[in-house]
Amino acid sequence: MDQYTLNMGDGTNPNDAGPPPANYAQPPTGNPNMAGQQPPPMQPMQPQQGYGNFGAQAMAASFLTGGDAGSAVGMAAAQYGEQQFSEISGKVSQYVDVGQMRFYFTVDTKYVGKKIQRLLLPFLPKTDWERQEKEGKARPPKDDVNAPDLYIPIMAFLTYVLAVGLELASSGRWAPENLGLILSSTTGWVVFEVLVCYGALWFMNVAGHPVLELLALCSYKFVGMVFGLLTYFLTGRFDFFLIVIGYNALCTALFLVQSIRNTQTNEMGHNPVTKGKLTTFAGGLAFVQAVSMVWFPWSIINQSILTQEATSGGPSSVLLPSAADAPQM
Repeated sequence: MDQYTLNMGDGTNPNDAGPPPANYAQPPTGNPNMAGQQPPPMQPMQPQQGYGNFGAQAMAASFLTGGDAGSAVGMAAAQYGEQQFSEISGKVSQYVDVGQMRFYFTVDTKYVGKKIQRLLLPFLPKTDWERQEKEGKARPPKDDVNAPDLYIPIMAFLTYVLAVGLELASSGRWAPENLGLILSSTTGWVVFEVLVCYGALWFMNVAGHPVLELLALCSYKFVGMVFGLLTYFLTGRFDFFLIVIGYNALCTALFLVQSIRNTQTNEMGHNPVTKGKLTTFAGGLAFVQAVSMVWFPWSIINQSILTQEATSGGPSSVLLPSAADAPQM
């Protein structure tokens, strides 16, 4: 053994090794440049954004629920969904006035029933059409049946699209792209109507009608259109369809005229000049809505009957006016 031989203790037991000599070279460990320095303290792990938060919430929820995995995941999913919804709502509120939109969805069952009654029976006597106000501000729909809302128009619009799909399926013309075409074309037409109405009011120097209110007024027609389509689908009679859709078109036109003429928000209707302009605007809008209410479902039914005639090889038993130029919906 050379000078680096280990001290063997008392020399009797080879396993009884003593400490190494002072000049014994220790094997290098770690970074040689870090000799004589303390290792850096360990940094606590930071939770990652996105799905990392969901994992942390799941672990916390598991502790709170006593280790029940199903309840923990459900609680964590609810917390994570609420957090994401809050973030998305914050971003949407930068571009859309969520408070104003919420105003047009403040409805209840009583309001919906009375509003549909106004749409179907606008000629009832002793009907008050004036908007109600509280402290100079318009009341929400649930407190004023004359206030426009967006709940009924949106529900009627979706029901109309489903009714069109039902009619397409019954005539053998069902295809996802056809339903998509109906949805896009109808939406585009409503947007066009709203833009025209906004431009007309601006041209007549009449302010006070928000865009969402114009959207509601231009979408109430879908209630009558649904009744017309369902009447034809259930009876198969085009003459019954014309009676129902014609009646609903007249009722919707009268409803729009009364609703717009009697607008009192911000004292719009108290000025005789402004009220005359609103009457002209209401008459034009009512005429366009009545025509579109008849035209759109009639074109769909006409195409269905033409398809049935081509399939059966004979004329249909339902007599229709000539509509070769009906648009492909």
